This record gives sequence, structure tokens and C-alpha cells, in this order.
Amino acid sequence: MGDSNQILSGLPKSFTREYLLGVIEETARQAAKETAKEIDEIHRREARRTDPGKSAQRMLSEYRRLKIAQKEDIQITEAEELEMRWKYLKDLMGAPDRRIATEETAYMRERKLQYNHYKIQRIEAAIDMYRRECENSGNEEAMRRYRVVTMRYMEEIEKTVEEIAEKENVSVRSAYNDINTACKIIAVYLSAV
Repeated sequence: MGDSNQILSGLPKSFTREYLLGVIEETARQAAKETAKEIDEIHRREARRTDPGKSAQRMLSEYRRLKIAQKEDIQITEAEELEMRWKYLKDLMGAPDRRIATEETAYMRERKLQYNHYKIQRIEAAIDMYRRECENSGNEEAMRRYRVVTMRYMEEIEKTVEEIAEKENVSVRSAYNDINTACKIIAVYLSAV
């Protein structure tokens, strides 16, 4: 009860026009500051999303998953192939609506496989161009960047940045810088492929 009395004692006895305008002005200032912070955060997020280097990193980080999915989707045993043929025949004999849904599903799956294959080829072509650029430069730092980015994204077994830094005898910060620099260059190749 004592706290509420202190708060009430801090308020003016009557709310004058000047007092209310001051409260409104202070509230508007605080609201403007908060809005400016929110707008800045939106701009930062948008800049990160559209940054070519970050886009390249996202695409490279998909590579391993795409390769695994491609292996799983393409390698079909004879028994599975025979089962799929029988299922297709059963679908043909079934209700027409069901056949259309099955055909649509197969078509969408095939399109997804084609798109994944396209992305894999695009990433591999960009990495190959980057490798040739690094080799032609004769710069050991450029070759290290290439090795770091391939260890991080292209090898079958994923390595942490700490493991990569230890293997290349550089600091973790240098490894991150190498990845960021390499991804910015690879982004140019990805847009050209």
C-alpha cells in the first residue's frame, strides 16, 4: 500500500493541458524510437537475406543433403522397381481420380528430382570454377580458402569450423573469414552458371 501512495504522490493534483501534452510528447518519442529500432532490424534481416555471400552459403550448405537425396532417389533395387511397376498397373486399373492424383504426385516428384540435380550441377560447376581461379592465382591463401570451403560444405562428412581451423593451422576466426570470402566469390560464379 505504501508503494501506491508514493506513486500517487508523484502525480500532479490536477492534470493540466501542459502536463498531458508533455506525457503525450514523451510517449510519442518512445514510440518513434521503438519504431525506428524495428525498421532497422527489418533492414538488417533483409540485407542478410539478400547478401550474395550468405545466399551462396545457404546453397552450399544444401549440397550435402541434395547429394544424399539424389543417391537415395536414384538407386532403386530390382525388387523395388518391380513393385513400383505393379503399383503403377494397379493405379491404372483403379478409379480415374486416383490415377490423376498418382500421376500428379509422380510428376511433382520427378520435377523435384530434376531441380535438385540442376542445383547440384550448378554448385559443382561454381566450385570447379573457384578451384581453377585459386589454382591459377598461385596464392596459398586462395588455395586455403578453397580447401576450407570444400571441407565445410562439399565433403561427404561435415566438419566443424574448429576442426577445419585445426587442420589448416589457422584460428577459428580466420577459418570463418575464409568461408565468408570464398562464399562471396562463389556467389559470383553461382550467378553466372
